[in-house]
Amino acid sequence: MATKVTILGSSSKESPKKPIEFVKFLSGIEKIVKFDSTPNSFNNIELICLKYNAIFDLMYAYGDDRNDGLLILGHFNDGVV
Repeated sequence: MATKVTILGSSSKESPKKPIEFVKFLSGIEKIVKFDSTPNSFNNIELICLKYNAIFDLMYAYGDDRNDGLLILGHFNDGVV
């Protein structure tokens, strides 16, 4: 099954080219750690905010259950996995 990518607040369906890159994720309260997993290990990726902290984009990634996801900092780029 392919990963579904959602851009919150957008209905655009442009042809993307540069893949999503995960860099860090929120682990516990106020702890951000390096993230070694790849975007294709999740069934769903939602873009929450471009340039969240001027360097990284904020994304939410999860498998089948949206309640079991991770907040991830990285580069959304063109939104392909």
